[in-house]
Amino acid sequence: MSIKLIPYIRRRVPGDVLLDEFYDSLEKSKEWFERDYNKNFEVMSLTKFIHVTLSMTIDGIHWILMYSSPDDAEWYDHAFEGLKEFFGGILKKEYNKLIEKNGLLPLNEEEDFQEDEVLKETKIQKVVESYIEKIIKDQELPESFIEFKTFTLNDAQTPISGSKLLYIFPVFKESFGNTPYEDWEIIENLLWSENGLHKKLEAAFTGFFDKVQIKPPKTPENYTKTIKSLSKYGDRI
Repeated sequence: MSIKLIPYIRRRVPGDVLLDEFYDSLEKSKEWFERDYNKNFEVMSLTKFIHVTLSMTIDGIHWILMYSSPDDAEWYDHAFEGLKEFFGGILKKEYNKLIEKNGLLPLNEEEDFQEDEVLKETKIQKVVESYIEKIIKDQELPESFIEFKTFTLNDAQTPISGSKLLYIFPVFKESFGNTPYEDWEIIENLLWSENGLHKKLEAAFTGFFDKVQIKPPKTPENYTKTIKSLSKYGDRI
């Protein structure tokens, strides 16, 4: 069922005017997203993306709404929620396009998107992943393998045994059940051989982490779900 624009706006703002203001605002928000990410590696949250776009849209039509509404009418919140309901699907799709375009992990449109802080890489995480890239750059890796992803956590559940944890995830294009055994052997050897990645990471980041954990292979989607679950047990490092 299609979502209709609320009568309050539909009766006051010509359709072409509204669409022009919305799409102009959307382009500005997309430029803002790209600028924040490319300059500061900051990922604008979906909540902010929606708020910025719709606030600019309302700025463009506020003169129509203000002069056509009673003096005592609190029209702004009503207009904002109406536009959010009407344009929400488009905004989520455009946001996901930006996420994927910049090599980030796709998000689930049906969720609250509070996972943005979970997806955002920490400084130490970037250092670890840069270190891993140097180690594996000359390795012949399976075609189905995408990358090693990491997740860092100060685990509040294990203060006695050491709470600063580094998780390593081998990420594949498809589920491990569809990955040939010989391909996994390559990854397993890279991780667990006598001079493998696991031991190199433990040695290189002694003092930063109490424990390095290698997790089972994941698809990008499953990696996202897993780190969202892990994040509930403590704070990022």
